[in-house]
Amino acid sequence: MLNKLVVSVVMVGLITAGGCATDRSNSGSKTINLQMFFQEFFQGFKNLLNPGTETTDQQMSVQEFVSVRFVDRWPVVGAYRYGPNSTARSAAVEILEDILEDSSQKSTWAHSVATLGLLGGEKARRVIFNFITKLQELTSFSLYEQRAMHSGVVALGTWVWTSKYRPDLGFGGPSIQPAITALEKYVKSCGNFPSHIIHSPIPIICPAVVDAGLQREIAQAALLGLALSGDQTAGTVLQDFAGAPDGNPAVKNFIPEAQAAHATIKRMGLLCYYEPYSFECQQMAGRR
Repeated sequence: MLNKLVVSVVMVGLITAGGCATDRSNSGSKTINLQMFFQEFFQGFKNLLNPGTETTDQQMSVQEFVSVRFVDRWPVVGAYRYGPNSTARSAAVEILEDILEDSSQKSTWAHSVATLGLLGGEKARRVIFNFITKLQELTSFSLYEQRAMHSGVVALGTWVWTSKYRPDLGFGGPSIQPAITALEKYVKSCGNFPSHIIHSPIPIICPAVVDAGLQREIAQAALLGLALSGDQTAGTVLQDFAGAPDGNPAVKNFIPEAQAAHATIKRMGLLCYYEPYSFECQQMAGRR
């Protein structure tokens, strides 16, 4: 099981030692009770997605789904269900793209970009890329933007797994490589790994305006994305960073946990990792 505190930091990017969220925008430091503001993430990434009965009402529109504050867990399988076929997936992606372009809906950005990662497909990847590259150019980060940045980076990893294993997608190596490379570049630039060489024109950089703590959290989010992808190339990238002679110690300390999660997801799949009793897990297990 992934470490509760570390993974909570990765998913939310806001946890301090006192268990509160901190707004690092230029408006000054502001703490918010974590339980009240981010209830759905409070128990940590693995715990909040623990096995159990699926609580998502599938009559709920995707707009409603990304607006819900789930008390115990954020339903991975629930998000996955919004893309059962190309028509439904395309419609959901368009709605989520509109949300991510609307600054009045910032409070739903983190859930929206996370859902895109679980829809899969080329259009979802483009929307995720456009969103996080736009965020990395900001001159200051609000609380919602910090949270969305972390969620978007992790979503690149879940997008890889979903795009490979959705029955009507089945993306191969060349199609998913840009997302793996983007995650690798975030680990390198935000995790302080100057010795790690990447030859790629993908415009991924660590946001220059954020403090060292948020840079570390973005690097950890990228490591988590590599883990959740379950991809063999991502596993090699994790191994390369583990053996690097440099790097932020707090980032490097997270790598063994990321590698353990990667090995599990590679073996059993992302849906079964979070919802082993779901119908989708059983279907996927039958195909693997």
